[in-house]
Amino acid sequence: MWANFGSMPKLLKFLTAHAACCFRFFVISVINIDSYAIQGRHITYAEWWSSGAGVFASLIGLVGLFVARALASKRPYARPAYLGSLVLAFIAPCPFFGMLAYALPGLLIVVAGAFYMYVAERAGLFRPQPVIQADARKAARRLTPALGLMERLRMIRAVLIAATLFLALPVGAQSAKKFSQAAANAEAQLSRYPAATSSYADAWAEVNNQNHLDERDGCYFKAEGELIQILEIDKSGKVVGYYTDKDNGRSRCWRATYLGLAFPKPPFAPYWHKLVMH
Repeated sequence: MWANFGSMPKLLKFLTAHAACCFRFFVISVINIDSYAIQGRHITYAEWWSSGAGVFASLIGLVGLFVARALASKRPYARPAYLGSLVLAFIAPCPFFGMLAYALPGLLIVVAGAFYMYVAERAGLFRPQPVIQADARKAARRLTPALGLMERLRMIRAVLIAATLFLALPVGAQSAKKFSQAAANAEAQLSRYPAATSSYADAWAEVNNQNHLDERDGCYFKAEGELIQILEIDKSGKVVGYYTDKDNGRSRCWRATYLGLAFPKPPFAPYWHKLVMH
């Protein structure tokens, strides 16, 4: 394996080493270093995991180590595994954390990785060569260029399809498709369970106010006017859905603040929490 690594082209060697270094994401996720941040905002170890960031970081770390070993060992699945790790790192988190604007740059990174791994000549030096019988070598030489091109096109197409599917995923685990449906669910909940809804709303507000969640990211100053928010909360108390009647700086800011946070467990799930911000 080390001999293979030493004979790699410089760029491929760097990519392999970089994949191995991603293991540090797993280490810092399982060991509380008390220095976590999401989009520049400091968060606690509990928030790191409840927001889903810890899960993604751990997966990236473990997959990165696996990919680095596969590349260094010249495994047949090494290149598709590497492209899968790029999708996991640069595209998959975007819809989950509501950062779809970053999905396009991530897609470009995946396409660039596919081009290098399957098209660039330097990467071709790394490609494992099949063992060919002596009496079939001449015919194989005629077929190899066409088969190689078909293989590259199929893999690039598969990567693009996978990236597109990730972009089409719903954000988190939210069940309502749009704001009007979430608002209707909130109204129905209040009508059916008025006492339980009011009691939990008070408990939620206490946690929110104690931690100044609505103020800490400066969301109030990113737009003007009234904004209606509906938070979908699962049985564990985690905010898994976020809906607003307007799409502006405030809504996008509070989306990043609340989505993934853990609050007290609601009396039933999903719990639809309505907020009217002024």
